Amino acid sequence: MIFVGDFAQLPPVGGENVSLFSHTAGLNRTTLQGNYAAIGKALWHQVNTVVILRKNMRNQGQSVDDVKFRRALENMRYKACTPEDVRFLKTLDAPIIVGENRQKDEINRLGCLRYAADTSQKLTDFYSTDSITTTLEEHREKSTIKCKSRSKVNTMSAELQRLLWELPLSSHENHAAPVLTLCTGLPVIIRYNVATELNITKGQRATVYSWHASKGQYGNLVLDTLFVQLEKPPTPVNLDGLPTNVVPLLPRKNAGYVLLLDDSKLYVTRLQIDVLPGFAMTAYASQGHSMDKVTIMLNSLRDHHAFYTALSRCRSVANTTILQGFDPRIITGGASGSLRKNFAS
Repeated sequence: MIFVGDFAQLPPVGGENVSLFSHTAGLNRTTLQGNYAAIGKALWHQVNTVVILRKNMRNQGQSVDDVKFRRALENMRYKACTPEDVRFLKTLDAPIIVGENRQKDEINRLGCLRYAADTSQKLTDFYSTDSITTTLEEHREKSTIKCKSRSKVNTMSAELQRLLWELPLSSHENHAAPVLTLCTGLPVIIRYNVATELNITKGQRATVYSWHASKGQYGNLVLDTLFVQLEKPPTPVNLDGLPTNVVPLLPRKNAGYVLLLDDSKLYVTRLQIDVLPGFAMTAYASQGHSMDKVTIMLNSLRDHHAFYTALSRCRSVANTTILQGFDPRIITGGASGSLRKNFAS
C-alpha cells in the first residue's frame, strides 16, 4: 500500500493533536475514538519506506523571485522561515484564500454583486428546499468538539424555512447553500464529486452557463438544473447537445445540522445544487488546487500549515498576491516535536 500526502499541509479537523503523528494519539483508550486512534497509529508505524519529494512540481519558474519563493516554502514546511524569507513574502502585496468561512461567505457575496455590476446583469436568487431530519447520527454528535444543544423543532413551517434561508452559508454543516445568487458567467466552485469520469469533481472551478428553474413550495425560485462550463478540465468534456466543457448539475439532498442564531443545532435535509460562488475559498478547500493566480489573506490564517497550504497553490510567485501584513512568528521558531519527528522518519 502506498500513501501520498504532505505533513506540512493542514492536519485533520481538530488540529495537530488529533493527527496520528501526535505524541498524544491513542493515549486515551477508554473511548471509542481513542481506540481508533491507537489502531491507526499502530498501522501508521508499520510503514517501512518513506520517500520525500524534494522538488516543488507546481512552481518550476526559474526567475530570481521564483527561487526565493521556493526557498521560503521549503523553510515554511518546518516553521523555520528566515528573516530574508519574511522580507520577501512581505513584498508580495485571484480566488482569495482566507482562513474563516464567514470571511469567505462575505467576499463571495460582494464578489457576486461586483460581477453583476461589471457585466450589467441582474442577479437571480435560487432557494433550497429544506426538511427536518428525523434521524440523528449520535456517535458523530458525541465526537463534536463543541457540543451544541439540539433544537426541539420537529416540523418545517414557512416561517422556519425563511429563517433558514437568511442564515449564512457557513451555518450549514456541509456548507450547502440556503440561497444561490447567480448570473451568467459567474465563477463557481463545484462542491461534490458528481461524475469523476466527466471531471465534475469537488473543487473544480467553472462558470455559470444557463439554468432551468421552477417555483418551489413557498413561491420562491428553485433550481431544477444548473449548466456550468468547466474551467480548464484535465480532459475536454463533450456531451450531446451541449458546448464543449458544459455539463449539467442537478440538486442533491444534503443531510446535516444548521447552526441557528441561538447557537442550537437543527438537523435538516437540504435539496440544492452543490456549487458555491468562486470568488473566495478557505485554506482547507484550496488543498489539491493548482492555480494560475491567487490572492491570500494571510492574517486570517492561524498556523504555518495554513500559510504553506495557501501560498503553495500558485504556479508562479509573479501571480501570488498577499493582502495586508502577517505575523512572522507564525512561520518562524520551529515546528512541534511530533511534526519534526515525522519529517525525520
